[in-house]
Amino acid sequence: MPEAPAEPTQLRIKKYPNRRFYDTTQSRHVTLENIFRAIRAGHRVEVTDSRTGDDITARVLAQIILELDTLKLDSFPTNLLHQIIRANDTLAQEFLDTHFADVADWFDRSKRYVEGQFRQALGLGTDPPNPPNADDAPSPEDEPPAPTSSPDLGRGLDQLSKRLEGLQDRLRPPSAD
Repeated sequence: MPEAPAEPTQLRIKKYPNRRFYDTTQSRHVTLENIFRAIRAGHRVEVTDSRTGDDITARVLAQIILELDTLKLDSFPTNLLHQIIRANDTLAQEFLDTHFADVADWFDRSKRYVEGQFRQALGLGTDPPNPPNADDAPSPEDEPPAPTSSPDLGRGLDQLSKRLEGLQDRLRPPSAD
């Protein structure tokens, strides 16, 4: 895979039943390692199943993390992984779309800002991008949205139960150990 150009490109990859990958943007077969290196170089990938046309990008990215970048798994608290496995598909997708996308976007903006600051300090570039607004940063204290459907209601009840337990723990007198 080539190094990332000034503007990262979108690579369109097909996965065949024989586990082979074909990069249609560059008309060549690639390995999982090639895809991993392309992503690290700044490219974005879209992977589709050659038979069904289904978008399987998320599965391939998860496979890359599991097989080629296992240290990243330690970044996820095991409790979160348990909850993702237990949650029904709709709840897990809503949670990940809502919270992880915001965190990833804020992190990306922060990273670009810091890189711009370094370039400016070293005299290698012009003005850095505007700093990300701290008010945009995801906060654990943010109130969850009110439940609107029965799956959301179950999640809302779980969250309320956990909050109640936390409040009860705060109100308990300290034990005499």
